[in-house]
Amino acid sequence: MRVRHATLAGLLLLGALALPVAIAEQPGSIRIDTQQWRDEPVKHLYLHGVLNGDTAFHVFLPERAQWKGRLLQYLQGGLGGSENAGVQMGNHAYTLANGAIYVESNQGHIGSSFYEADDTPTELAYEASYAVVQYAKARAVELYGKEPDYTYVFGGSGGGIRSSGLLERFPKVYDGAVPVVGAGTITYACFIHSLFEAYRSILQDKAAALDDVFRVGGSGNFTDVLKTPEEQRAMRLLLAAGYPPGSVWQLRPVVVGMTIMNFIKYKADPSYYDEFWQQSNNALYSQIKEIRGTVRAVAEDGLRLTTDLERQPDELIGYTLVFTSGELKGEWRSILTNRRAELVLSPVGPNAQKAAPGDGFMLNNRDLLAFRALYRFLLDPADELLKEYFRQDFRQPRAKEKLKFLEEPDRPLGKLRGKMIAVFGLDDPLMWPSVAIRYERQVRKALGAQADEHFRLHLLEHGVHGAPQQTMLHRQVPNQGAVHKALDDLMAWVEQGVAPAPGTAYSLGELNRIILPKSARERRGYQPVATLTANGKADRIEVAAGAKVVLNVEAEDPDNELTQVEMDFDGDGKFDETRKLQGQKAMVQFTRRYDKAGQYFPTVRVTDSTVSKGSRARGIQNLASVRVIVR
Repeated sequence: MRVRHATLAGLLLLGALALPVAIAEQPGSIRIDTQQWRDEPVKHLYLHGVLNGDTAFHVFLPERAQWKGRLLQYLQGGLGGSENAGVQMGNHAYTLANGAIYVESNQGHIGSSFYEADDTPTELAYEASYAVVQYAKARAVELYGKEPDYTYVFGGSGGGIRSSGLLERFPKVYDGAVPVVGAGTITYACFIHSLFEAYRSILQDKAAALDDVFRVGGSGNFTDVLKTPEEQRAMRLLLAAGYPPGSVWQLRPVVVGMTIMNFIKYKADPSYYDEFWQQSNNALYSQIKEIRGTVRAVAEDGLRLTTDLERQPDELIGYTLVFTSGELKGEWRSILTNRRAELVLSPVGPNAQKAAPGDGFMLNNRDLLAFRALYRFLLDPADELLKEYFRQDFRQPRAKEKLKFLEEPDRPLGKLRGKMIAVFGLDDPLMWPSVAIRYERQVRKALGAQADEHFRLHLLEHGVHGAPQQTMLHRQVPNQGAVHKALDDLMAWVEQGVAPAPGTAYSLGELNRIILPKSARERRGYQPVATLTANGKADRIEVAAGAKVVLNVEAEDPDNELTQVEMDFDGDGKFDETRKLQGQKAMVQFTRRYDKAGQYFPTVRVTDSTVSKGSRARGIQNLASVRVIVR
């Protein structure tokens, strides 16, 4: 609920600013615990507080002379839970450097837990973020004498999904959005993670062999590795639904899937799991497993239980634990994973601090089996991209016609009135690029010929869910440079009418695989394009030990200049040689002798001159590799 009055916290703030008292619209109850002028990264007024009892937030307001009438709101991914995630990434520094107010909150709850009675899907989706931005606008009135002229929202993963929703729901509040590795409704994210969990166990033992097939110089034919009809169908369905071939080496349990499973269990649609098992013809009854065990020790945080069960790591992922004795008798907890005899509980739900050594429990996989079947109930028979591959699944009995919250029936999906530039990674194993393709189709269906006046989609080759680990820099590229470039372009688009660079051009091939044009001019977008050949061949060569290998690099940028090229001769993430570049196109040659027999993946990394004011990122990057087999 929003009320029109000046709260005590607001009056204290006004006094601190030496401004006349103004009547500002403020949302609900507010407690400000910190308000002070700070000098880093630039001088600004810092506010931290709690809204409506559980929405922790902070607001960074630049000095009056530096403010350009802008406000940027960042949304953390997953289920949110922290007001510091974006600050740790440097988003506040970027925002302040661009003359904008920076706003971030925990989106209505603290930490990873999301099970309390007042934790609601709508609060997470938009209510908490909307309330916080209203508070920030009130503070702008007090400091600058007016509300922001322009308000933008951006976020990654779950925060990207919610960013797109805020722009669609509140066109009078938000002028633009940059959703990153997430957009649209949560429905398709639930679909892909249910599907992944249903089939990854069939494939994960062959992940390394599959990676060899799909990596440069491989056959590209997964039937070289997968021999049974069950395995081949599993791979075909995952690829058709959008799983990136460049990330098959990561076919293993993921936290995101378990988070979605428990979000549905606790909040989005708890009745789904019970109703699933009420089907009289449920073929999965024979797969139900039950395991008895005893607690031996409880970690201080109550999220880890040492037990008398010795199992393979991750064997019990997604199982449900029901206490059969002790203070928690009759209560259940969800298992995130197991490390041999240690059970790690899902942080989405309550902990088990009240458990004690000697307490008995029963494990079962009923909820896990139901989650693995969820994708069948989320399939749209009209989905042209999936209809050919999932035909037999469309005929599966439906426990529910719709899952209540996932559908978001009140959301004007794709009907953008503001501007949006979305950024996705083509190798993202957590939010598959098909999420972006579907959302773009929804926008174009809703807006028709006007879509290009409101929407751009940038697909980063070798892009993943965020910043790559240091050991994976030869296979993955970061996205922060592209995200901040998108924000630069969004502000110019909204405020000055300057149309941004066109989005990435692509086509869909067999099994819905995304295909990018080979030249930067045809591919468009932000990212440079690179190719690498070894002794004139672009995929693989075989040479004798000690033979000279000539590595030729060609690179081109669609909208900027190239600044450097780096060569990792062994494909181990350690770039051995760097050359500076100038111009939009470049050709560079390296030579190498491989003295030891083996398989190598020399990799080139090119960086362009894209630099956004206040950003930590120094250029947008791309990679190219070739396979060298030394005999």
